[in-house]
Parts: sequence; structure tokens; C-alpha cells
Amino acid sequence: MLCPHHAPCNVKCPICLDVIRANGPVPPIKFYQAVKAVISTEESKTQKINMTFDVNEFERSVLAYEPASGKVKPCQLKAVCVDSMGRQFANVSYFWSYHEMKSLGYSDFGSEAVDRDHELYEQMECDWIKLGDIKGGTYTVCCARDEFKKRMLMSELPAGNNKNHPTKFCRTKFFRTTMERAEERTIVKVSNGKGASYDKLMLEAGIW
Repeated sequence: MLCPHHAPCNVKCPICLDVIRANGPVPPIKFYQAVKAVISTEESKTQKINMTFDVNEFERSVLAYEPASGKVKPCQLKAVCVDSMGRQFANVSYFWSYHEMKSLGYSDFGSEAVDRDHELYEQMECDWIKLGDIKGGTYTVCCARDEFKKRMLMSELPAGNNKNHPTKFCRTKFFRTTMERAEERTIVKVSNGKGASYDKLMLEAGIW
């Protein structure tokens, strides 16, 4: 949530007050294509590691806690920024497994066969999280089921760097609020912060 009228926030503006209460980034905001962060791993809260995240690494997913499930889940990285208070944020959309989708009440899996062990579904809605809330990284490749199987057999999948979150694939998006099927997942590249691809990414992140 951002106020379209004020940067920095105006405490007399109700929208600005909602921005502050939401505990997300407070404008003015500076966006970056990539950022290096010191994070605590999922396995050990005391172990700190340096990780670099780049919004152009489309198939590399960040791992972060999802509030509703309380689980560490892979996420699509939409944007990284620093707000007016010097806090570092990431904008992400969460991936859900087939079994989680069933438990949420989703039923529109389409006519194609579903890979219940390796297929994920990306929610359209995005959330702001602090970089310190990221717990690691993995890969969620963008391809069809048969292509994933072929790449797996040929040992051509990127190696996930987290044993609890191996490489999986996602081809479908859905609306978390309505549990309806959305568009197919396609690879989006940022081009120097300008152009249609960048605008599409910012729209999905709820920034424009």
C-alpha cells in the first residue's frame, strides 16, 4: 500500500496513516534490481549467511515464512527496495503445492495432468516482507509438466541449495482471494527499470 499523493508520508493523511500502520515500506522508496542481504537460515536462527537476490533471476525463488500457514515457502521475487527509514524490503508472491491448493478449496486444475509432487501454483497477490525474513533460496522453474520431467531425467534442472526445498516447477497463477485460476506463469525480465516488462512487474507488485 502506497499513498499516491504524499512522499514522505503526511500524518494528517488517512491513506498515509494506513501505509504506516501496514508496516510496509514508507515512501519515498528507492528500488533496486539486486540486493545483498545477511539472513538467518531456516535451519539455524543463529547462523548468518550472505545471499544476493536479483529480480531478473526469475526462476530462483526466495524462501520466506507465509503468515497464514506458518510455513517457510518459496516465493517469486517481484521487487527489492529501501524505504525512507532505511529499511530493506522485498515484494513477493507465494507458491503453493497441489496438496495445499486442495486444502484451500481450489479445484480448477485444468485438463492437463498435474504433478502432485513437483508442481506449484503462484498466487497473484503480493506481500511486502523485510529482507531479514528471508530464510534462503531455491528454484521454481517456469515450464510445463513434461518439460520438467524431461529436464529432471536429463539432470538439467538448477540445483536447489536447500535440502528441504528442492527445485520444483510452476506454470499456473491463481487469485488467493477468490481461489480462481489466473493467467499462465511466464518469465518476466526487468530492463534497467524501464519499459513494458518493468511496468508489468511493478503492477503485479502493487507498486503502480
